[in-house]
Amino acid sequence: MAWSQNLQTVLGYAKEISEQKDFIKFCNTRAFEDAVNKKVALVSLTDELKSEAEKYIVENEKNENALCFVLFFIVYTICRKNKIGNLQDFCDKYINFFDEYEFTEFIKILTEYNTKKDDKNQLRIIRKTKKLIELKGENFDFSTHNGVVNLYVEAVCSYFETNLDERADEKLYIEDAKQKISAIVNGGENKYPKFTLNLGRLEALLGNYQRAEELINLAISYIGSGETRVYTVHEYEQYLTKLNMIKLYDLNDKKIKEVEKIKTDNLKSLSLITALLGFLLGTINIFSTVTDVKVMALLMVTYLGLVIILLGVLLFGIKLIYKEKNKKFTAYIMVTLLLGVLIFALSTVLILMV
Repeated sequence: MAWSQNLQTVLGYAKEISEQKDFIKFCNTRAFEDAVNKKVALVSLTDELKSEAEKYIVENEKNENALCFVLFFIVYTICRKNKIGNLQDFCDKYINFFDEYEFTEFIKILTEYNTKKDDKNQLRIIRKTKKLIELKGENFDFSTHNGVVNLYVEAVCSYFETNLDERADEKLYIEDAKQKISAIVNGGENKYPKFTLNLGRLEALLGNYQRAEELINLAISYIGSGETRVYTVHEYEQYLTKLNMIKLYDLNDKKIKEVEKIKTDNLKSLSLITALLGFLLGTINIFSTVTDVKVMALLMVTYLGLVIILLGVLLFGIKLIYKEKNKKFTAYIMVTLLLGVLIFALSTVLILMV
């Protein structure tokens, strides 16, 4: 079959990459992704070119598997970046031709990340990507593959930016993602805009707002000149807006928790007071059975001591509820308790002597 000039050009790009030394290892590296991305920038994908590329893959995948894999990944990358066609269908059609390359596991997860945006799938993608990062083999080490690590980080950012209330329960994911992307940024790829941006997004999720703003602005400064710069800058600036939204959410959440705490503390205080009043009212019935005036007077003094003791207990309870640390207030509680105990003890002794 005679292929078009456009396809022959793309095949030339694919051949150049597929002939890299030890391709079965090379395709599992970040360098492979970079090489493909450079070629992608040179290709204008039309429906005709896409159709031809698919036919070429079907007809030649057995004899030229490496070349067909690179061709597939070039077309796949263009479709993903430009949102062309059904990415999941395209991936499902051809990915099984290239099972010998471990990098296809990353492509499958990347496809899910771009096509299945509901919370349940996004959280599953985070877990699957985290497991992928931990894999090492004879021909690959995804723990050092910055593209794979960044997908994990980006998935964490995307999920928790829309599920802010889950950060406390799943904080380990955010901290783990920050540790991994920080190692990349501090390890040499600090001027790659996406990595710095995602580090800033994680700082925002952790409540480090000033640091987040600095990193996002730094990422914007790293964006190269070119036709797409204005669009990329606009995209990154949206995360500054999102940062302010996260900050406002956290501030409101903090105030709501403070109000809820005050409500709870007030309920505790009210319950304590009600219990003490109930006890005091219950003891009044004792006086109805006493006829001796002297004993009645001593009982009144004893009751006064009991009231003072209970007042001290009430004040001590309030001190615990509100975590009051004022030394004068503590001293006042102690004096009240001691006075109440002294009056109660003396009056009780006198009653017993009557």
